[in-house]
Amino acid sequence: MEHLNVSLAEVQIICSGASSVRAFDLKCENAKVDVSGAASVRITVNKEISARASGASSISYKGAAMMKDISSSGASSVKHRTDD
Repeated sequence: MEHLNVSLAEVQIICSGASSVRAFDLKCENAKVDVSGAASVRITVNKEISARASGASSISYKGAAMMKDISSSGASSVKHRTDD
């Protein structure tokens, strides 16, 4: 398995169904993440994150991002991770 080690200014991720994005190595300044169904996203954000999660989806992020426009419904979650 190859690892992605990239740094970007802006990222937008939209996932639905049983999809997943496992990208803690993808570092960005700002991110907008929208997940639904059983989708999951893992990302590193350093400035600002906007996140919407619904259904049984999950968003986990690392970094020092300030949360903006965060919402979750159903069994979904948006969590900040501090572990390495």
